[in-house]
Amino acid sequence: MQQDRYLLAERRKARNKMLGTVGVILLALGTAACVAYAMLYV
Repeated sequence: MQQDRYLLAERRKARNKMLGTVGVILLALGTAACVAYAMLYV
């Protein structure tokens, strides 16, 4: 029973790390898009 809880916690940690990485990548892409747009149209 204890091991099941441990596995669940590990899986949740891995998923959170993956979501965080995806969020950072999306943020970087959004920032790059804004900068490119500003450079092209200003």
